[in-house]
Amino acid sequence: MVWTIKYSETALKALKKLDKAIVREVIDYLNDKIARREDATTAGKALSGTLAKYWRYRVRDMRAICYIDKGEVTILILQVGHRSGVYDDEAKIASQAADAVETLQNEKSEKDQP
Repeated sequence: MVWTIKYSETALKALKKLDKAIVREVIDYLNDKIARREDATTAGKALSGTLAKYWRYRVRDMRAICYIDKGEVTILILQVGHRSGVYDDEAKIASQAADAVETLQNEKSEKDQP
């Protein structure tokens, strides 16, 4: 099974601020190690608290916070950042994540309509 990796606007903005070598490493990890797995959750870790429905992947000191849609076989990357600061404002991350997930689901429903 091959997972489709999509990036939210927030994740893209975060990636643009990072060093190109780190960005390449994160993207390569997601595309080569995660997207090709049978079950994408085996390589990640479920988050807790206000981010309980999301997952995270670890690439060295970087973290990618994701939403995994098993029905669509899609991983939506919501936020990327250094482990020391990526979780600083959980409420803001949760709000942005909810918006990004809603956008993904709207795209899915528009695609499914004849």
